[in-house]
Amino acid sequence: MNITLKIVNKAFYALILIALATEAKTFELDLPNIMEEVFFQQAYQETYQAPIGPWSMGTIKTLETDGRLVKRAWQASEATSTVDQFAEPILDQMRAAGYQILFDCHDQVCGGFDFRFSTDVLPAPYIYVNLQNFRFVTLKFELNYKTILVSKMANILSLQLFEVMPYNGQSAEITQPAAEINIAPDDIKTLIHQDGSAVLNDLEFESGSSKLGKGPFKSLSIVAKYLTGSPTEAAILVGHTDNVGSLENNILLSEKRAAAVVERLVSAYGVSLSRLSAKGVGFLAPLTSNSSKTGRELNRRVEFVLRRTP
Repeated sequence: MNITLKIVNKAFYALILIALATEAKTFELDLPNIMEEVFFQQAYQETYQAPIGPWSMGTIKTLETDGRLVKRAWQASEATSTVDQFAEPILDQMRAAGYQILFDCHDQVCGGFDFRFSTDVLPAPYIYVNLQNFRFVTLKFELNYKTILVSKMANILSLQLFEVMPYNGQSAEITQPAAEINIAPDDIKTLIHQDGSAVLNDLEFESGSSKLGKGPFKSLSIVAKYLTGSPTEAAILVGHTDNVGSLENNILLSEKRAAAVVERLVSAYGVSLSRLSAKGVGFLAPLTSNSSKTGRELNRRVEFVLRRTP
């Protein structure tokens, strides 16, 4: 009994060492900026039956995978692209990263209704599956497995991505190229009048630092002119971060960045320090999900918030 237990323990620790030895490689996946992430869930020890065959003879052939399981979904209102036109660029990126396709099928070839309801699919409203218009693909690279499901129902384009990897592995880093933002003075002024606040979205800070770039930044010129023309008003500059790191460190960093903006408004634009203050809230008020690179970039910001002087 003791000898058997020792053998089992050795095998267990050997598996751990193999997992630790597996390099945690980052896989970047570019998605169109029209896609909005609507679901994110992860479990660090999970079993997932990845389909590797169509519905046939009352069942689906699957491959049992174990490890860290990440489930994600995106949606967009898109009238022109077909399922294949959307799926192919994603598959091209996966092939380029070394992934091999284990299974690839379309709606009726997959098995239609029977396939859809015999495999793991997120419920609506996270994904809408048109039984006449979907594509399912299973891929593998080393100890990493991915399945993608793309479907289109009317103008709603849905993407589901499941990833299984070693427990210390990296899930896909999603990038969504954003259109260039042109800051119009009237836009910021309108936001301040309507909402009492506006994001100063052209500011640049050194990575992980509170040091504000040289500029000039058009948004600072706009809010300085606004304050000059509104002598009874003052403002709080509020710093925000993504959720990388501890809350305490992020609150400190966000407040330092807000303070750097206050200092620039005073030194470069002549705004009275008595009309400005700086606060930091870290990642407590995100604009969007922090699960993607684009989302984290949007959440790292400084906002101009009005407060009236006594």
